Amino acid sequence: MKNCVRAAARYKKDVALAVERQSSLEQSKAQLELDWQRRYEDLERLQYAQSEELVRTLSSARNEVLSTWIFFFC
Repeated sequence: MKNCVRAAARYKKDVALAVERQSSLEQSKAQLELDWQRRYEDLERLQYAQSEELVRTLSSARNEVLSTWIFFFC
């Protein structure tokens, strides 16, 4: 009888530890997903900003060339 009680207590303890590990793993997975999402969004913002800067630079260069041509041909 004592062996059955000990085995049941051990089983309950093992199940409780397994549930705790599972919960911890699920939290870690959720946090990892959030971290990757944040990294992706950060890189997306950076790429957008770099594209905007490229457009500004190209527009400025175009305007400079056009103003030089107008001055040269007028």
